[in-house]
Amino acid sequence: MASLKDKHPGMLVRHLAGNHDLGFATFLGLIPIKGGAVAEGEFKPRRAEYPLWQDVSEKQAHVGMHLQGRRWGAFSREGSEDGINAFDSHATFASYSAAPGDREDLLRKMPEEHKKLLASLEFVVEVEDVDEHGKKLIAVHAGLEEGECPFDVQMTALRERRVDQAWIEALQGRANVMNLPKDTPDDVIIASGHHGVLEIGDRRRLIVDECGGRIERPLAALILPERKVVRST
Repeated sequence: MASLKDKHPGMLVRHLAGNHDLGFATFLGLIPIKGGAVAEGEFKPRRAEYPLWQDVSEKQAHVGMHLQGRRWGAFSREGSEDGINAFDSHATFASYSAAPGDREDLLRKMPEEHKKLLASLEFVVEVEDVDEHGKKLIAVHAGLEEGECPFDVQMTALRERRVDQAWIEALQGRANVMNLPKDTPDDVIIASGHHGVLEIGDRRRLIVDECGGRIERPLAALILPERKVVRST
């Protein structure tokens, strides 16, 4: 992904952050946070998972670390699922030949260009005039919340890449981000991945995640304005 701009210099390439990227970046301290850290014993997981990552060295890097970073780096050292965690980040450690959960080893072995890419990921991508009606596309990893938070407030936080709470719903949400917020402007289309389904049709809410991270499923992409689906073979 880091080399796409070099390989295709005539193409506009944007890099959109997802929930795994958020966890990875906050684990390594590559993006600033204004909130979302948790003290020991305060975290109440939504489902069973391993304890939060803790730096046992003198550096105590876990202190003040964002919740998702601590979830991303946490591993069990015992049992049949050794090395597996909430984000399956064992594969990322292995790709850099770093020991699972060893933050300092990972930081040493990651190329600087990879760190820069991770630090620069956008939380939202906006593209004007994506169809014959002049609609605007808003791409965000999970979607926008349908609750009481106004559309404009959510968009401002995403444009600023604001990390000020433990759960960033636009990057991580599930049931509460599947539809359009009630105050979404009529000329806006919202597209996301994250949900392991492909839903396009003629709706203004698009979900393009047919593979859902599973190697047995094809990777799908959507071409606009035709709404043509292309798949990996």
